[in-house]
Amino acid sequence: MRSRIEAVLDWATVRKLRDGDNPARWKGNLQHVLPARSRLAKPQHHAALPYADIPAFMALLRKRDGVAARALEFTILTAGRTGEALGAR
Repeated sequence: MRSRIEAVLDWATVRKLRDGDNPARWKGNLQHVLPARSRLAKPQHHAALPYADIPAFMALLRKRDGVAARALEFTILTAGRTGEALGAR
């Protein structure tokens, strides 16, 4: 995320939409304040459901009542984010 912000701010500077130092720049700026990526804990991802098991899981999910089951079904079918499903009306 930081590198994308840095790129956007660099783009804006080149087009004269902003001036001054880029506050998102790592080298010579944030490297003195934030820990190096090598010192951070590695993320622990959730295990994925094997692709071949999805039809059976969806069939079980459709048998369940409730908003949570529908929200999970929506998230799976749309590849949306959890927040999008929870905030949907």
